[in-house]
Amino acid sequence: MPRIVSVAVLVCLGLQAACSGPSTAASVSFRQVLADQEVRHLLERYNVQPYEVRLRAGEATIIHEVRPDSASPKRIVEARRKAVEYAREPETICSLGARLRETLRHDPSIRPWPGERNSRGRTMLAAIQRARWLRPRLERGEPAIYGLKVFGRSKDLQRLTADPRVRVIQPAQRLANRGPEEWFVPDPLLPNEGHHRPPSVPEIEALSEAEVEERLQRLASESLPECREWDRNHDPWPFVRLSTGTAGASMNGLRFRAETRMQAPGSVRGTVTVTNTSNQAVDVRIQGCTVMLRAYHAPERPFPPVWKQSRGMGCPDTATRLSLTPRASRQFATTAETWQILGELVPAGRYHFSVLFRLADQTLELPAGIVELKSPHEGLAYRATTRLVPGTPDTLMTRVTAANITRRPIHIEYGGCALQVRAYRSAARSGQPVWRSEGRQPVDGTSSYTCPLYAASATIAPDESFSPREFSLRVPVPEVLADSLLNGRYHFSVSLHLNRIQTPAFPAGEAELALRRPSLAATRTAESITYRANTEATSASPLIIRTQVTAVPAHPGGARLRYSADCPVILFVYHSRARRDAAPRSGEPDWRSARSCQGGFSEEWLNGGQSWTLGGEATTQEILGDSLPPGRYYFAAVVQTDRQRVFLSAGEASLASRGPVSTR
Repeated sequence: MPRIVSVAVLVCLGLQAACSGPSTAASVSFRQVLADQEVRHLLERYNVQPYEVRLRAGEATIIHEVRPDSASPKRIVEARRKAVEYAREPETICSLGARLRETLRHDPSIRPWPGERNSRGRTMLAAIQRARWLRPRLERGEPAIYGLKVFGRSKDLQRLTADPRVRVIQPAQRLANRGPEEWFVPDPLLPNEGHHRPPSVPEIEALSEAEVEERLQRLASESLPECREWDRNHDPWPFVRLSTGTAGASMNGLRFRAETRMQAPGSVRGTVTVTNTSNQAVDVRIQGCTVMLRAYHAPERPFPPVWKQSRGMGCPDTATRLSLTPRASRQFATTAETWQILGELVPAGRYHFSVLFRLADQTLELPAGIVELKSPHEGLAYRATTRLVPGTPDTLMTRVTAANITRRPIHIEYGGCALQVRAYRSAARSGQPVWRSEGRQPVDGTSSYTCPLYAASATIAPDESFSPREFSLRVPVPEVLADSLLNGRYHFSVSLHLNRIQTPAFPAGEAELALRRPSLAATRTAESITYRANTEATSASPLIIRTQVTAVPAHPGGARLRYSADCPVILFVYHSRARRDAAPRSGEPDWRSARSCQGGFSEEWLNGGQSWTLGGEATTQEILGDSLPPGRYYFAAVVQTDRQRVFLSAGEASLASRGPVSTR
């Protein structure tokens, strides 16, 4: 079996299974994060063994790898343990809080204009809340695995490719211009859900603008409650900071001079020139990836930096030697792309950079000047239109044109899902959108949309416009309105994922949408699972209305069922058949069995033909209470999945204060 000689390279040295033989290595990328048990069952079913496991832990990626000859399902348990240990570290949330605190103190643009929604502030607060949730969620075993590197027989990997949970399998590839036994295994891809943008936090989205501002002021002025001791005692940057003048800084016969500058197109280059100022030869040990960049809001050393360059996968940590004869110099350089630095929490602007120089026994931090970081989208103006194309069914068509309004060419990069569309009921386009294009699903529920795996680029000349097919989107109206949105006028906004950063949203027109929809059905297919609901009344005392929903995969290959752990089935009760048949568009029911479900999600993998039953129940007294009169009532069963609510017609019954008179 091959052995690992670096993070990504396999060397096949005539061992029992060669990379090009009946067995091989490959990376496996999943369509969405999966639970540990589901991944173990998947590997057992297809007879492949993992030697690297990748998990999403909040904003971070946890990588656990061993040699391929140690590949085993045990690696999944070890990876989960490693992720939990990461989440338990105070630095996971405390360094985030400290970084956001410095941003709030030094960047007044974080506050919106009066009357505008503070989206960036909410993003900050949501990031902290997600960091607080991370540890308990990982400890509960919530799904986190997004990819693997595995070893197995080629025919088993081929079978695995057809599994609906798998997004793509990338087999080992022979390295060009290297030995015939050296192979490269590509890294697994992150799930392409919303361009990896973290989900919103309902608690934060529900805050008023005054409450958001109050929390931001508290964050700017004091430590997070759980981080007060950590902030007092912990300094994660124990670097020797040298003050430099025009001639640089001197230490032990060496002079260090650092500078940073913008380097086209859209990157920051940092250099350190080391000069031997003595009359003797100097030989010192230095670390691999000798120089790295840091960015600060102010020239003094605030804690921590707003951005820090990390060592890449190809960065060796082995020590080398720096040998200089008298008066000789050597230059070290590093580069960071602007898109790697900027983001929602690091806006465009002027930043004070320093460069780290990694000696074997200590790390020096050298001030390196000021660089103004401009948005990768600067110089582009956008025009967006949305129109309704008549047909069966009608189709909503949105198109964006980008224009270069500068006197220089602008290079852009984009992918297959560059365009995101949002729908709002108000012309102000504020608050949460009622529809997001990246969350749409085919109406029949038997399949799903994925982003094509390719990258495209173009250079827009001055005064020219550009509108490739990736800047347009056609969506059937039934996929917009589905079963939950009312007919009426909708206002749209769009944003583009360009140069690896999302543009701000901008208006994209409006349209009147209408759709004739049938009455709520007892059977429905969603997310490749077919649900069927029924309700029965017991004859025991107290009398109970019991609703059951049976879930069956829509495909022979099986499907993943993920549902609310606290509320597997919520019972909606209506006094009007018409309101039940129009649910959920008809508003709140007259009674419902649960108001809040906070316990996370449970999940099961259902093989083809296998069924799973979910249930919920309520007594007649609970339903009628003190406010509802006896009479005929109509039921709907609601299954809360991790992506949507599935509404099903679930029968009807005549309810009296002592129990149901009749049911069907």
